[in-house]
Amino acid sequence: MVSIDPACASAAAALEDDPFYRSICGAYAHDDVRRRAILEQYFAYSIQEARDVGRCVHLADRALGVAVWLLPQPLDVQSRAAHNKRAFLETAFDAEGCANYYRIVRRRQRAWLTTMPGISRLSLSLPQRRVRASAGNYWNR
Repeated sequence: MVSIDPACASAAAALEDDPFYRSICGAYAHDDVRRRAILEQYFAYSIQEARDVGRCVHLADRALGVAVWLLPQPLDVQSRAAHNKRAFLETAFDAEGCANYYRIVRRRQRAWLTTMPGISRLSLSLPQRRVRASAGNYWNR
């Protein structure tokens, strides 16, 4: 169980009507109470993930907001983080929410990768590990 960060409630309140966050709540997208609970759990996980493999910065009043980034990591750390996230998502979201999450994230990754210098459309056809390594190498220059 992930501990609830003080910023989770404000993040959920700020983003609960965003189409991405609504869609990852799956069957609960129109149930305000359940949607907010799912999002608070998701933000708690995301904040902890940033502490573990990225960066997390809170406002002076920690309950009012937070910014998180995931930073490039060695492949073994990326793999472990991806496994942990998958396990979390499958327990936090229903099947519809998980499917929506992965569909949207894949689309965003492809869009992001095609705009990065040194990443060609050809590299998108390489195995996922190779694409991650290529993107990670760009940031480590």
